[in-house]
Formats: sequence, C-alpha cells, structure tokens
Amino acid sequence: MGRMQMELHTGIELAVALTRQTTLPDLLKTATTQLGSTFGLTRCWALELDLSGRTLHCSDLPEPGEFDCGDFSHPFAHLLQTGKARELTRAASYRLDHPGFQSLIEASNRPKSLWLEPLRGDDGRTLGILVLCSDESDWSGITAQPLYCGLLQLLTHQWIAQLQSRDQVWQRRLLKRSLDNLHDAETVRKRCETLARTLVGPSEAMTKLRAQIVRAAGSQLSVLVQGETGCGKDVVARGIHELSDRANGPMVVVNCAAIPDSLLESELFGHTKGAFSGADQAKEGLLAQANGGTLFLDEIGDMPMALQSKLLRVLESRQFRPLGAQKEQHSDFRLVAATHQHCVRASKTAAFAGICSTA
Repeated sequence: MGRMQMELHTGIELAVALTRQTTLPDLLKTATTQLGSTFGLTRCWALELDLSGRTLHCSDLPEPGEFDCGDFSHPFAHLLQTGKARELTRAASYRLDHPGFQSLIEASNRPKSLWLEPLRGDDGRTLGILVLCSDESDWSGITAQPLYCGLLQLLTHQWIAQLQSRDQVWQRRLLKRSLDNLHDAETVRKRCETLARTLVGPSEAMTKLRAQIVRAAGSQLSVLVQGETGCGKDVVARGIHELSDRANGPMVVVNCAAIPDSLLESELFGHTKGAFSGADQAKEGLLAQANGGTLFLDEIGDMPMALQSKLLRVLESRQFRPLGAQKEQHSDFRLVAATHQHCVRASKTAAFAGICSTA
C-alpha cells in the first residue's frame, strides 16, 4: 500500500510538472529530466519531428543535433518507418558510423542499452522519438509500469497541445500580416488619391509618379528629384513632406540657384556674431531650422562643389558647425533635393555623386 501511494504521489508530481510548461522546449526538457530521475536512467532525450516529417531535432544534443529521416545509417529512420519501439544494445551501437548518433551515444556516457520509443498523438500523427539510456537491459520493468505508460500518454497530450498553440500563434501572425498588407495597400491608395488633387493626371506615368512619392514618403531616406525646369519638382518635394512622418515639422526650402555662392554657406549653416565682416549678430542657419522636418534643396546641381562636399558630411552625420562656432550642432532633418541637371554625368564631383546616391 505504501509503494502504491508513493507511485501515485510521484505520478501526480510529474503530471503537475508537465502541465505547467508553456513552451514545447520546456515541456520536452522537463519530461526527459523527470523520466530520467524517476526510472534511474543515465540520460533521456526527446527528438522532435519537424512539420515536413523529414528531420528529427534535439536542441539539447551537441552538434550535429538533427537526423535526416531518409538516412537509414541511424536507427531513428527505421523506427519511424516501422512505428514500433525497440531496444538497441551498446554492441549494435558501435557498428553504426552515423556521426550524429555517435554524438548522442557519447553525450549519454555510452550506456549499455537504449530504448527507442516513437511517440504518436491520438490522431496518428508522429510527434518524435523518446530515447531512454541505461546500463540495465530490463526495459520491460520500466515500459510495462502504469506510471511510465501514463506519463507517455500525458506527454503526447501536452506535446500536441503545444503544437496546436504554436500553430495558432503562427496563424494569428499570418492573419495580422495579411491585414497589415491590406491596410498598407489601402493607405497607399488613399494617399495617391490625395496627391491626385495637386499632381493631376490619369496617365500611367502620373499614376506611377504618385505611387513613387507615397513610397518615398514612407521612408527616411534622402530623395533626389530630377526633371526639366518648370515640371513641378517642388510639388513632388512638398508631397513627400506632407505624406511623411515629418508632416507636422517644418519644410525649409532653399533655392540654391537664387542665393549668391558667397552667402549660401552662411544661409545653410548659420553663423555666430563676428564670424565675418558685417556679421553683427548671430544667425540660425536653415539646417537648424529644418530640425524635425524636411530640408528641400532646390536646384542642388547649381551649388558650388566645395559646399557640396561639406553638405555630404552633414548628410552622413547630421552634424554641422555654424561659421565662427567652436562646437558642432545636430539637426534631425530629412533631405529632399531637386535638380534639372544630369547628376550622373562624368563632370560631376565625387561629393555630388555621393549626394545623388542617397536618393
């Protein structure tokens, strides 16, 4: 009576431990640990069959920790094919040259005997294989026990529950991804309709242009708009700004062709008081004013080459130094540039090509 009560108490503890596990790896690790300690095994392994039914995995095993089910140089492939549990002796194990199986033997301290048990759910689905390792060969004394049979039944039940839970999580993720894609497509459509009020035209070229603007607005990349003079590059730039996350920030417009070269650097970077003759007070530059918003450099192809080099460094670091200042300042702006020139022609400097490459 005392032994029966002890076995019942042990069974309840094991059942509680298994039902508490919330993930499949934790379930398998708890099950193998509990089986090993309960039945005096040297080691116990649980090999999970993947969804394709082609590979067995065991994360607790050293590399390689997986077995190809089509490779009959290890006993697990035979076991899955027959569906029957079997014993494997040490002598038989020595004759197998499969590196993964020999790694399992080594990690099990080379036991005298192994018991290989295929696990199936109530629906006949093969879940994996249980590997019991022992220096005793009387497996019937273990596998015939009601406690062992009950634990295996509970293990398979919890195993299936974990797989179903995992499948439900993936289905929810796929559903969310599909809904997000539909939402994104609807958002793009609505934004394109909004753009059609200013970028008018039903042609394929205009439809493609509006879609490009919407895609550009959704990123934080710098954008270069190229086109002939008077074609509406500034309208494109404003559309990118107004459809972006920076729409509530400022849009600072600089016409590089309209500002004299001698003043353009001061306009962009700003200057301190006394930085040069006539600088009787400090002035905040346009780079600083664009913080949190968009800086639109119109006709950037007309910007002096030396200033293009300085601007390239600003684009890389978002750091700049006003004229006459000792410390650098930071400005979080998004650059949109426009030009009527062909920026890829060989006469352009490497600095300007670098600016173009950010588009």
